[in-house]
Amino acid sequence: MKNFLPKPTLVNRSELNQKFSSVYANGRKFGGFFGFAGILMVLFLCTGFTTNVKTFTRDKGTTKNKKIAEKKPVIFSDPAVGASVTFSCVSSSYIANSSTSSSSVSYTFTSPTDCDGIGFTAVDNTTGGGGTAGPRILVTSTHLLTFSRTSPATVTYGQLKSTSGAAFQLTGITIQTANVSNAQNITLSAYKGGVFVTGSNVVTAVPVQGTQAVINLSSSNFGSFYNNIDEIRVSTDNVAGNGLSITNITTASPVLPSTTITSLTKTGSSPTNASSVAYTATFAAAVTGLSTSDFSLTTSGVSGASVSSVSGSGTSWTVNVNTGSGDGSVVLKMSSSSGVSPSVSNVSFTGDTYAIDKTAPTVSSITATGTSPTNATSVGYTVTFAEAVTGVDGSDFTATTSGVSTTGIVVTPVSSSVYTVTVNGVSGTGSLRLDLKSSGTGIADLVGNAISGGFTSGGTYTIDQTAPTVSSITATGTSPTNGTSVGYTVTFAEAVTGVDGSDFTATTSGVSTTGIVVTPVSSSVYTVTVNGVSGTGSLRLDLKSSGTGIADLVGNAISGGFTSGGTYTIDQTAPTVSSITATGTSPTNGTSVGYTVTFAEAVTGVDGSDFTTTTSGVSTTGIVVTPVSSSVYTVTVNGVSGTGSLRLDLKSSGTGIADVAGNAITGGFTSGDSYSIDQTAPVVSSIAATGTSPTNATSVGYTVTFSKAVTGVDGSDFTATTSGVSTTGIVVTPVSSSVYTVTVNGVSGTGSLRLDLNGSGTGIADLVGNTISAGFTSGDTYSIDNTAPTLTSLIFSSGNANIAFAKNGDIVTLAFGANEAIQTPAVSIAGHIVTASNTGGNNYTASYTMTSGDSEGRIPFSLTVTDLAGNSGNYTDVAAGDDIEYDITSPTIAISAPSVSQIGAGGSGTVSYTVTYADANFNAGTLSTSAITLNSTGTATGTVGVSGSGTSYTVTISSISGAGTLGISIALGTASDLAGNTAPASGASGTFNVLSNDDNLTNLTISSGTLSPSFATGTLSYSVNVPYTVNSVTLTPTAEDINSTIDIGGNVISGNASGAQSLSVGANTINVTVTAQDGVTQNIYAVTVNRSPAAVDASLSNIQMSAGTLAPVFSPATTSYRVAVGNSFASITLMPTTTDPGATVKVNGTAVTSGSASPPIALKVGRDTITTTVKAQDGTTTKTYTVVVIR
Repeated sequence: MKNFLPKPTLVNRSELNQKFSSVYANGRKFGGFFGFAGILMVLFLCTGFTTNVKTFTRDKGTTKNKKIAEKKPVIFSDPAVGASVTFSCVSSSYIANSSTSSSSVSYTFTSPTDCDGIGFTAVDNTTGGGGTAGPRILVTSTHLLTFSRTSPATVTYGQLKSTSGAAFQLTGITIQTANVSNAQNITLSAYKGGVFVTGSNVVTAVPVQGTQAVINLSSSNFGSFYNNIDEIRVSTDNVAGNGLSITNITTASPVLPSTTITSLTKTGSSPTNASSVAYTATFAAAVTGLSTSDFSLTTSGVSGASVSSVSGSGTSWTVNVNTGSGDGSVVLKMSSSSGVSPSVSNVSFTGDTYAIDKTAPTVSSITATGTSPTNATSVGYTVTFAEAVTGVDGSDFTATTSGVSTTGIVVTPVSSSVYTVTVNGVSGTGSLRLDLKSSGTGIADLVGNAISGGFTSGGTYTIDQTAPTVSSITATGTSPTNGTSVGYTVTFAEAVTGVDGSDFTATTSGVSTTGIVVTPVSSSVYTVTVNGVSGTGSLRLDLKSSGTGIADLVGNAISGGFTSGGTYTIDQTAPTVSSITATGTSPTNGTSVGYTVTFAEAVTGVDGSDFTTTTSGVSTTGIVVTPVSSSVYTVTVNGVSGTGSLRLDLKSSGTGIADVAGNAITGGFTSGDSYSIDQTAPVVSSIAATGTSPTNATSVGYTVTFSKAVTGVDGSDFTATTSGVSTTGIVVTPVSSSVYTVTVNGVSGTGSLRLDLNGSGTGIADLVGNTISAGFTSGDTYSIDNTAPTLTSLIFSSGNANIAFAKNGDIVTLAFGANEAIQTPAVSIAGHIVTASNTGGNNYTASYTMTSGDSEGRIPFSLTVTDLAGNSGNYTDVAAGDDIEYDITSPTIAISAPSVSQIGAGGSGTVSYTVTYADANFNAGTLSTSAITLNSTGTATGTVGVSGSGTSYTVTISSISGAGTLGISIALGTASDLAGNTAPASGASGTFNVLSNDDNLTNLTISSGTLSPSFATGTLSYSVNVPYTVNSVTLTPTAEDINSTIDIGGNVISGNASGAQSLSVGANTINVTVTAQDGVTQNIYAVTVNRSPAAVDASLSNIQMSAGTLAPVFSPATTSYRVAVGNSFASITLMPTTTDPGATVKVNGTAVTSGSASPPIALKVGRDTITTTVKAQDGTTTKTYTVVVIR
């Protein structure tokens, strides 16, 4: 960039009248000086105008400038515009204080006591050489831009920063150099919030030209990188001691990208009657400059509304709106972004709508919901408001009445504007109207507008609560009467409803009715008919005293009954037959039978045609009637024949019989006595055997059943018809008059027997004298059997593989056959009753599953077979010669103790166990290594071997390793007996100890120093270097096996520190001996500790003063220094740091910790000498440093 001027250009565009204070902002490069010296800046951000100010310099090293020598502020002014600028000098104490390592420090001084030179080549007046500082300028303008500095040891740039935090846009800058004796590159950089704006570096190359260079940069050089920043930095790569000065800066407000308004939300409820409402305006980015002029209102029905205020910051603002007067709506809109930064791109933006309601609610109507007139004790109204309201309750209303009283009012909301109001406790007769009170109701609409008046023009009820009564009940027919319906006229005192038959009752004596029918003549007169009247007596129609449902036209129920109406006399009784009684015996075999017929009252017209005979199996030839009196008659039935029944009945109609009053008999009579007519001889119905057949009994029985009851039955009436069988006698026992038990005794032999009734001469007859006419020879026949059954086969077997044995769960079976049909056999196996199953014909099997509860040894059975006649045969296992042995005892296992109680690991020794089986029926052993489990603890293990056979085996454990215990267990099934029982599992056996041969460490640490090499289990030799200050150490070993022992000049527990091991200067060997559990195997870890001799270094590595700067710069070899401080410092502290941490230090005889400040040391005006003495670790070597402080 070629934009150089031979000298600064003075431009003045406005009047200046500002004071500036100094700020330190230099680095330690460029021959000890890099400063923004003589910087004069005036920023007018509102207009963008700037003023260039002269830079004054003096030659490096000169002290003849009069203004500097007088140590007074230097004032520069430009007479052309009358502007003046005052620069305050910087005190030398400030130079010392600013030589800290803090990263970014700004200083302002207003009362300096010492001045540096002004210009690019400042000289440090206090130290006399090597220009190290120049003037620092604090520029204060609209944006409070400040030059700051950072530690000159690390940063070489000048910093111009906004102290208010406000951002700005750099539009121009002029940078002036000292005489350019060396080529250099000057870099301008932009920052925002301490972060470099990527791409903002503007680099200007300045060639060697022997004069000052002026670099003018403008917006065309900056691009967009210098907009919206808060800091610029200037630096140079020149190291030849040339300085820089900024002589002109122009800035402007930052140009920010536009943002958007994201929401305009109401903060209150809607609708509302508030005089003012608020909105929250939310922006996508922070904005400033928002005002009421940026908003507008859209209203409907509202007048006088306005935007009253705007407040807030950043992205969230509150906009208050005056709602004006009237009802309607208010909508806030952001219609402009004038004066808003950044600008808002989406105006117009419409916000939420507030509904405005400032009108008081009113009652639209109060309407009666029931009929009128009414006798109700509660009446209802619907109260409708012009809009939704709250606060409505019973106390808001009053009942306006005449002749009526009430007890309370209840309100039930239907909706927010409609309410049901019920007036309760209504009594009396008159009128009632519901009114809304004119004040004090507490009713308001949803936005709080209170109702403004009452309401007295609602619907009115007529109230009627007087009950109706009956005036009369009058009979409309003649009395007495035998009519089946009678009528009445019922007259009420007033018009009524609800009159029906259920409201009345017929009060009778000797009379019954079926129903009552009501026919209205008018609303107060009714015809009532009582139907279904029957019987003889009296009848009166009464109104029930309650439950009638009769009420007047407003619903008042009738309050009492009526029982003083007209009464009818009723006579409807017809004559009846009281009885028809047989005059002879029954049963009978007579050809004529007689009856006595009795009527309930005197009758006439009785003859034989009035009667009929009801028969079954019997016929007759005629009926004759003979009167005994006017109510009693004798009736004879002639020509009776056959067997069956006969009853005399009065016909139900057509008889002509009537009582004296002319009431005809109304029904027949069929419940008279019956004759049993019997003219048939008796016979035997059956002769049935009562026992089973075949049978071996000596007596057999029969049941002989006759067709009817008989008499004269005995043993001589019967004969036993036999074949191969003989008997001794027959005995008869009656069961009933028609059933007899007949027993044939003394039965012997084998063959058949049948009981027969003799064909004649028996003397048997029925109860009316009819004799039996024939014998009976078709009765049951008994088969007589007295021979026991025999077996055709018998086999007793076991389901075991060895059929001579059975074990738990085996099935044993008894199979057999008989020579004839038999009853269900009785079988017992092993003492248990077993059910036999038929396998075909006369063959059976019976099985039993042996259980653990059965007795061992020979399995018994018993068998009893019985034929159908009851003859039995018995069989047992002993008689049959069958032999099955039951064995449920498994072979036992015995494991001996181990052959030794302990053994060392890793050796060739073995340990053995003897395994012995025992069983009375032992069969075979199958022990193998697969059936043996090795039981171990710890890490002990080994190899299992097995030898032997039969009942004796040897188990051997070899290749033993690890540490812990070992033993064995044997799985089930390693031996069996002849019954198939297998040996159970056995173990665990006794154990033996396996002693570890592990003599290793897993870790070894030392209390001071570091093992070399790093610890490893297999490495046995180590060395450690420790300083002289360490005169003993401890070692902490960790064993691989906790059962091993460790010795370090005495026993040490694994994981714990040993006793202190004393150290001499030089090599010290410490042995760590590890002995394994077996007491034989051993490892020795050797640690050589090299203790250093005492240090002899008594030097310091640094001295730091609380004020001023050491001269010369500190070096450990330099022992004399000088420090200058201002008069304001009455004391000072010195912080010494020793090169060897083991050395000690004293400041003016007071011990001070290395790296810590001494106590304050008082200073007098002039010179003070501070002595710092360092003693080396060896306690002998010393070194003294002196610092002369000039105040």
